[in-house]
Amino acid sequence: MAFPTGGPTIVTIDIDPVHPSRFYAGTKGHSFHVYPRTDIAVEVDYFLSGPTHYSLSQNYPNPFNPNTTICYAIRRGGDWESMNGPVTTTLKIYNVLGQQVKTLVNELKEIGNYSVVWDGRDDHDRRVASGIYLYQLTVDGGRWSKTKRMILLR
Repeated sequence: MAFPTGGPTIVTIDIDPVHPSRFYAGTKGHSFHVYPRTDIAVEVDYFLSGPTHYSLSQNYPNPFNPNTTICYAIRRGGDWESMNGPVTTTLKIYNVLGQQVKTLVNELKEIGNYSVVWDGRDDHDRRVASGIYLYQLTVDGGRWSKTKRMILLR
């Protein structure tokens, strides 16, 4: 890819989660995989809203009793304009019937890694029954969502 004289203006730098010795340098609309021991930047992809921008990990322990930890990452907003500010983030627990049991997170979140502990209680602070529960992370006004399953054993 050719750049105008002077090259691109870097707007963000992000560590590669799979290969921490590498990082991405981003310009408005593009990302470049930069290898630390060279001066070569290779175009990787256009930034698009998608699973590479956010992540939801499997809870641990699973099965659990009485508590479990859920980790998630907000890597950047759905587009470059929203990247420098917080994004709307919700993390909710549902039973297998699809009924909402607990809201763990409902707030604006900045780019970063987060974890939250669920104590097996509902929104009314009552202990829920043993069984399979679903947890869903929704980010950026619903532009990205991921759901995973967990098991509570009493």
